[in-house]
Amino acid sequence: MYNRTEVKKYFDVLCNNDYPSFIEKYFNTEEMCRLKKIGQFCGCDYNEFYDIKFWYSRFDHSVATALITWHLTKDKVQTLAALFHDLGTPAFSHCIDFMLGDSVNQETSEQSVKDIISNSSNICSILISDDISIEDVCNVSKYPIVENKSPKLCVDRIEGVLSAVYIWLNAWPLEKIKQVYKEIDILNNEDNKSEIGFKDIFYGELFFEAVYEYSIALQSNEDKFTMQYIADVIKKLIISDKIIVEDLYRLGEAEIIEIIKENEKTWDIFSKSTFLKRANKEPKSSYFVSVESKKRYVIPLCKINDKPVRLDKVSVKTEKLLFKYKNFKDSKYSYIEEM
Repeated sequence: MYNRTEVKKYFDVLCNNDYPSFIEKYFNTEEMCRLKKIGQFCGCDYNEFYDIKFWYSRFDHSVATALITWHLTKDKVQTLAALFHDLGTPAFSHCIDFMLGDSVNQETSEQSVKDIISNSSNICSILISDDISIEDVCNVSKYPIVENKSPKLCVDRIEGVLSAVYIWLNAWPLEKIKQVYKEIDILNNEDNKSEIGFKDIFYGELFFEAVYEYSIALQSNEDKFTMQYIADVIKKLIISDKIIVEDLYRLGEAEIIEIIKENEKTWDIFSKSTFLKRANKEPKSSYFVSVESKKRYVIPLCKINDKPVRLDKVSVKTEKLLFKYKNFKDSKYSYIEEM
């Protein structure tokens, strides 16, 4: 259930008493509002495998990344680039990458942010009033604080981890999020480029515990089964002409689920499931999942004697958790017996 009060409490932590009110002009644009109808957690809201704290959308994630970016940089352009970075996300997010056979990289389904902004007269006119060009905000990869290559840490990644352990996995209380968030800083990495890191090793290690929980969850069969099942159901709807691909970038998830319910008998079983079965031999079940998924993790920088150091080089605890993660392997197959 959507809980605006809970979302606001989380946003208040990220703002740290400095809210960038200039971003609000963009909230009611059609392109931003569409993201309110897309969940952040790639379909995991729609079964009972997880004890999700409250509904958290791609819109919420986008606002959160903008808040963190402003907190760290006080730069309007980078903050707006963060706000817009997920404009091309389809309904069910990376489930659509699974549908397109890209479960490992998860980079196929997103539409061009530049095209979306360019075709939005509303966003364009507001950008003009802010004296900001489309080119400055459409390519988030220009700003390593906002977007960086794994395993480096960036705003998009830190928000993904924090919101996951707080809301999706319901593993960290907000007070712990606040504790860790206060200790982030901008450091110079081994390439002499700006990167988000931690002020000391203690908080770096604490954050890496969250990274570990998040990364294991993404490699677990509950997540992979959820994403592949939704991918397969959406593909069936497209093949049978119940929806078209463009609907994924136009409709919200709730609207598409109504179409699924009318056409897919297994959805009711999937949505009420609390338990997933595992096997290392192909099961006799009529539907099962066996798929590799993108490995998502970060190894943050931390300050030691005022020098930035990659955490796994100085922390035995982090090194052990990283080894454990890299060697984690769930069962080859997963299924719901009733399906």
